[in-house]
Amino acid sequence: MTNPFRHLATIHALARNLDRASLLICLRVCRAWYRVLEPLLWHDFWLLRNNIPADYLVVLQRNRHSVTHNDVRQGLFKEASGRRLYPSPASIQKNAQHIRRLFYYGEEHLFKQLAPFCTQLRYLETARYGPEMKPLLLQNLDTLQTFICKTDPVKVAGAEPVFMEWIWKYLAEMKVLRIVELDSVILSDYEGSKFGIVCRKLTRLSLVDSKLIERPKSETEDFMNLKSLVLDQSYIPNLGQLELFQLCPVMESLTWKSRTGALPIANFLVYLSSDKSPAAHLAKLDLSTSKITDEDFVQIIQLLPQLTHLQAAKTLFGSAATQALLQGQSHQMQMINLLDCPDVTKVETQALLQGCSALKVFYAPVVSAVGMLGNKWACTALEELDVSIADIDQLPAPSFPRHRAVYSQLSELVHLRVLRLGDCGFTPMPDPRAPAAAPNSGSPQLKYVLDMRLDSGLGLLSTLTQLRELDLENMHAAMEFGTLQWMAQNWRGLRLLVGCVHPLEQQRNLSNDFLREFIPGLKTFLSRKELQMWRELQ
Repeated sequence: MTNPFRHLATIHALARNLDRASLLICLRVCRAWYRVLEPLLWHDFWLLRNNIPADYLVVLQRNRHSVTHNDVRQGLFKEASGRRLYPSPASIQKNAQHIRRLFYYGEEHLFKQLAPFCTQLRYLETARYGPEMKPLLLQNLDTLQTFICKTDPVKVAGAEPVFMEWIWKYLAEMKVLRIVELDSVILSDYEGSKFGIVCRKLTRLSLVDSKLIERPKSETEDFMNLKSLVLDQSYIPNLGQLELFQLCPVMESLTWKSRTGALPIANFLVYLSSDKSPAAHLAKLDLSTSKITDEDFVQIIQLLPQLTHLQAAKTLFGSAATQALLQGQSHQMQMINLLDCPDVTKVETQALLQGCSALKVFYAPVVSAVGMLGNKWACTALEELDVSIADIDQLPAPSFPRHRAVYSQLSELVHLRVLRLGDCGFTPMPDPRAPAAAPNSGSPQLKYVLDMRLDSGLGLLSTLTQLRELDLENMHAAMEFGTLQWMAQNWRGLRLLVGCVHPLEQQRNLSNDFLREFIPGLKTFLSRKELQMWRELQ
């Protein structure tokens, strides 16, 4: 019989599909399994920041009972002690050769111990660029595929951008480099030629809130591999951003934003119409927060026949652009983000939901409950939905059955993984010390909000078995104990709950504790800001 451990590549490929908890179980089977599978534990290694602000610690403490194996591996704080869980220095040095993805945000003393032994890195993400970083780059010239440098998201007040001297020189020497993402950094390219050499290798370049000091030399050769380009509030001296676009004839994804929101759209339209335009390839476009009119969006949409992803949040996207999408790309649109667009009404939202059958991600300001009652959505493959519900008061009486129209429509979205709901009739939550008014009890501020109880149709959402994130921050929920039990039984895969399940603080805390106990791995947050703080710590 052939020894299966002779085929290490196959075993490692299979083991990579296991989560960390399952991998740890496999290590305990026998010494042979331990010897073969232990290196996989070290493929991802995190060195996190040394100091966490107090408000971030509050978020960690609230979810201390929901810590997973991955959280422990990342070195998060252990309870209130302030200590992190890291392997011993000897163990780090012994296994550093197995590290493939390194995240370096702190613990400089540990980094200095493992860096000399990290010779097989494929992915490096860091918030620091000091003398200790350069040897690490040089000893991974043959293997590094992804380099990401950004300021620490948990910023200290007054923190300066990272200054990266000679970075293009090191990146130009890397043989298999494919992705570079730089966020809040100042860059230098003294020779002026390295920028182009690097870009010709890359498939993705992202510059966010960054500045290139020296002017790159004019390029005569196109960047034939560059398919994804992000220019978000970044500065490239004397090199027009449109000139950079023209060097990317096979670009498939473009994110373009300026500090003021003003973009040279007229020139951009000329570029999209030119012979060097990537219009035949460009499928993903992000122009969020830009001062682009509805008419400009119409022309852009008409020039991009392959468009599948459009992010236009906080723009003047409106009815004309909606019709252009429905006429040209309705059968292929997979992602649309129209949050905070003042000209997007219930009519546009309903039309997109009814007309775009391939949608997987959809964000919009508002949708009409009346429209949900009379018209079935075509996008039953939706995986993420962020929308507020309006016109609850215009649904047929009596009050409880009227909410079933909303829940019935949502129950058809059986692939939904992220659901963010809001109430257009919702007003700020009352003082937690005041008695809570029951939903639909006649209180003016709660009269026309969506009722979050089983009697009102919430039980229809038992079909959402793949739900992972539920955001109720903009809802007025006063869930009863029976509703909480139903959630624990039907949404076992829920991992993130944002918002208040009850307006009274004591009742809310008891409800969250109950849900965390009976839904393994669930984390609860009072607001999206808290959720963002948690994610910044990961």
